[in-house]
Amino acid sequence: MQFNILKELERLDRDLLDLLKERVNLYSGYLRSRQKKGFSISDSDFEGKLWKIWSRYSKDNSLNRKILRNIYNYLNNLSYELLEREEERIFKLRPKFRGEVQVNLPGPVDLILTRLGIILSAMLDKDIEIENVILNDHVYELLKALNALDAGFSWDRDRIYRRESSKPLDFDKRAIFIGQDPLNLYLMVFSAISRPGICKLTGDSNLKICDLKPVMNLVSQMGARIVPLIPGSYGLPIRIESTGNINDHIEVDANMPEHALLALLTSCLFYPLKKIDISFAKSSISPHLVERTLYLFDAIEVEYKFNDGNISIYPKEISGLNLGHILDPELSSYLLSLPLLMGGRAEILGNFIEDFSDSKTFLGLFDLSSIDVSPEKIVAKDKISRNKPFIFDIKGIKSVLPLATVFLCSHKMGGEIKGIPESEMSDLRDVLEQLDLFSFEMEEGSLKITHSNVKKKKGIEFYSPDPRWSVALALFSLTGYEIILKNPGEITELWPSFWTYYKSLPNLKYKPRDQRMEDKDEAPKKRRRIIISGDRKTR
Repeated sequence: MQFNILKELERLDRDLLDLLKERVNLYSGYLRSRQKKGFSISDSDFEGKLWKIWSRYSKDNSLNRKILRNIYNYLNNLSYELLEREEERIFKLRPKFRGEVQVNLPGPVDLILTRLGIILSAMLDKDIEIENVILNDHVYELLKALNALDAGFSWDRDRIYRRESSKPLDFDKRAIFIGQDPLNLYLMVFSAISRPGICKLTGDSNLKICDLKPVMNLVSQMGARIVPLIPGSYGLPIRIESTGNINDHIEVDANMPEHALLALLTSCLFYPLKKIDISFAKSSISPHLVERTLYLFDAIEVEYKFNDGNISIYPKEISGLNLGHILDPELSSYLLSLPLLMGGRAEILGNFIEDFSDSKTFLGLFDLSSIDVSPEKIVAKDKISRNKPFIFDIKGIKSVLPLATVFLCSHKMGGEIKGIPESEMSDLRDVLEQLDLFSFEMEEGSLKITHSNVKKKKGIEFYSPDPRWSVALALFSLTGYEIILKNPGEITELWPSFWTYYKSLPNLKYKPRDQRMEDKDEAPKKRRRIIISGDRKTR
């Protein structure tokens, strides 16, 4: 009986997917025709008619209407994503060197603190200069959104700077394109409600399915209203109507997205209040995000009192935004892993804050006898030598999972990773099945691999589920596996310069700015997504 049911479900799923492709292609074609005519891609009138049709046919149905509404939004999002997708060429991850690596670089600045510093510079009208910045998609999109409001940011390859203008940002009657990242969206929402006015926020497909209902409920406490412009949707595009009258006490619901709460805490620094109290469920935000907020408050000498989910903030005029060269623990750990996989030495200049929760977890991946942390730099040397299986708990920090998986897969005795968030188990299984190298077991929150004599395979075709896995698989390829990455361009979302580092191995040395500017090929250029095929770059 089970076999018959499976066959029938297979038939239905095949038919459903065929119909889904037909709908996605049809709607995407309509959106493309609007784009070619120079119109806005989104068409709220057309989507309103679509929603009425969907609502009518789903009304007299025994299926859950909330879930059906989500399916409707995901279907439309597939059409938007198809329109936005860029054609890519493959990239063979096949290092051209053997032996040890030598790395000596100023490390990448913390990605979260970079964006918090950017929004504070714009909203408080303060000078800022950030060196060794990673100008990835999310940072770039935030800068572009703020400059659409005349914020006046400038940047080149690895530096962002802005000077005081004495001209406050004006959101009123403006339409602002946010891009694809939820944190940027939340930062712009809580910035817009800080002053009276009406504005519109739009973004890429990823934010069209973002559920803003918790944020809508929150801003109603803050003298503002968010209105979705697409019927049946709680995502972008939205209209924000704000009075600028912020309450001095805010209760945050437990289902608030953690990056929304991070944006709210940061935004308190430019609200027109002498004191603001915020209460939230301690479990609703990762400790490393709270720690970065408190580090920011300390760095710019803002007074606060924090106790177990209750924080009182005392906004004040600040003198400057010197946040220091704080290393990003994730990106720094990728660089530090090079000698531990290949032998050699990596010296990353900057302040690696060991007290951040995610920093502690990343450091825990390494044999601490091979890591040396000082206030000015962090150094890794020699290969990890373990005489027992690799057993590690990532403590629910999903950004640690790809690198932990590389360490586990390259460890000859195998082992186990624990503390994996449930949301990451599907991508993890997909990665391991695509590699097709090891026998593995996955249970609730854990992965086990028992190694035998695994032969080196060539030509493993791989589609990365996200940029972190792209970096991790590039590192794994250093151990002798040839991986053909089908979507290398997506790495710009996380770390645009990573492929430059990868192709420059085994020696990565810092080149001073003046020397780089003399090199025509290294001079700042208009930002473009770079697709890499073998040794060729196409633009």
